[in-house]
Amino acid sequence: MIYFVDEDVRYLEAFVVELECRGHKVRVLDDADVGFKELTGAADIDIALIDIMLAVEQDPHKSRYKIESEEEELTTGLAFLDDLVVQRPDVFPQKAAVLTCAREPWLVTRIKHVCGKHKIPLLNKDNFASSLEFAEQIEEIIQSYPGAKA
Repeated sequence: MIYFVDEDVRYLEAFVVELECRGHKVRVLDDADVGFKELTGAADIDIALIDIMLAVEQDPHKSRYKIESEEEELTTGLAFLDDLVVQRPDVFPQKAAVLTCAREPWLVTRIKHVCGKHKIPLLNKDNFASSLEFAEQIEEIIQSYPGAKA
């Protein structure tokens, strides 16, 4: 299963359709709290594509991710990724990638640092000319995992 953890469902639609046409099962998880609940128990993870500016539970008192500053609001996906690495070391960070359209220099630097630390791909949503190109990139990443089926 390919998981997108991103609230921007309309933006992802073409990517999801292309991946499904190629035979992949795809699920979109629309906030960090939903993503955490799903991914900490899932056994069928091919890859989790994580947005950085990630929504959380509507009721901030129920959210696992406390957002008390603008910086935390813009980097929830990084906190989510670090949380997954602790909770599911059998899967993460190996089967994760960051999918973002962040442009702010301080934020891009921070994202690159976290991706480098975890040795995971950083994919910019704006760099794909088509959903076909995106799907090919995701399949290449999945095939690069040790033990991946040819």
